[in-house]
Amino acid sequence: MATVQVRVNGGGWQTVSGTTSWSASVALVAGSNLIEARSRDHAGNDSTLAAVRVTFTPPAVELTGISVSNNAFQFTFRGPVGVGYVIEVSSDLVHWTPLATNTIPASGSVIVADPLSDNLPAKYYRAVLGGTAPASLELNPSGREHGSGAAGGQTIAVTANVAWTATGDAPWITIIGGSSGNGNGTVTYSIAANGGPAPRTGTITISGGGLTRTFTANQAGAARLELNPSGREHGSGAVSGQTIAVSANVVWTATPDAAWITITGESSGNGNGTVTYSIAANGGPNPRTGTITISGGGLTRPFTVNQAGTVTGPVNDLFANRIAVTGTNLVLNATNVGATKEPGEPRHANNTGGKSIWWSWVAPVSGVVTLNTAGSKFDTLLGLYTGTSVSNLVVRASNDNASNSVKTSVILYPVVAGTEYQIAVDGANGEAGEVVLSLNLMGFGP
Repeated sequence: MATVQVRVNGGGWQTVSGTTSWSASVALVAGSNLIEARSRDHAGNDSTLAAVRVTFTPPAVELTGISVSNNAFQFTFRGPVGVGYVIEVSSDLVHWTPLATNTIPASGSVIVADPLSDNLPAKYYRAVLGGTAPASLELNPSGREHGSGAAGGQTIAVTANVAWTATGDAPWITIIGGSSGNGNGTVTYSIAANGGPAPRTGTITISGGGLTRTFTANQAGAARLELNPSGREHGSGAVSGQTIAVSANVVWTATPDAAWITITGESSGNGNGTVTYSIAANGGPNPRTGTITISGGGLTRPFTVNQAGTVTGPVNDLFANRIAVTGTNLVLNATNVGATKEPGEPRHANNTGGKSIWWSWVAPVSGVVTLNTAGSKFDTLLGLYTGTSVSNLVVRASNDNASNSVKTSVILYPVVAGTEYQIAVDGANGEAGEVVLSLNLMGFGP
């Protein structure tokens, strides 16, 4: 077979293209149309005609509502949705000039405007279906907000009637699908986690048909939540107006875990802020600890509140509050009424005790020191130690009773010049009363 030809309504024969199948575009008139086809071999012999009759009903189009508005002719053009068209204008019905080219939208109609021209006696308009629509390229959405974490499978819907390409401008944005297309399509992208505290912005540019559209990707910085300070020491009394500086890029809330801690300012915030709190007086002898927990963005930061207990006993009840004394011949008067025994405190003279008071003394010279509680009003315990904390003391000497008949205590011990010694007086089995402590140092001769 050398050629295939077709004709419409007895008109001229038109050679069509093809090798094993053939197709052709032909013009039809409204109503019945006779389409005939034949083939011709290489010797010039024609085949028997094949014929088909087709009824063609042109799409309904309409120009209506012509008016003058804003110094222009204006009218409505109605036609089949999605069909391209060209509106042409003429002043003589011979020469036609394109006025508007587009695709009929979903509403089925479009308003066309033509500026007035005073020097023309008349204007004529016609619609030619099949016109080429202008380039169109739109994105949905036009941008997106992201958290600081990595995200994949993010999509951008592309509505277009042109071929297009998509390109990212940041290394943390990767196009993983639909980097190009022709007509409607989808761009799929992923973003890497943002490990820094600062937010960042990148774009995906989609271009085609002389048009450029920009998709903006905004990514938050990594969650940050820090406190300054991270805790505070308080005395036993009530205090207010205490502040904690919060440095953050997240929404956060602050919650205390103790009834004696009250947040008096804002208990929540977004970004940097300040937490203000107050504490009630601690009427008990024991110190206490509470926490204000500040949380946000998946982070939790504790603020520790330490409050001392109220001292109701002797000022030198605790080892940390021991009274420093100096000299070589001393008489000290005190009381252990209301005193306590600390956790980790040694058993003075191997007795349970329970109401100890403390002094510290540095030997000015080497010699023998005598410590005596004679004159005290109860059965005493006496201990001499070295060390700097109540839990690591080294016993140097101790005594319960000076004799079987004397319930006060006495110690003789060789001391070294410049050494700090810790002295404890306690009550046997928790006894208490007035204390008299004598210290006498007999130095070694030169």
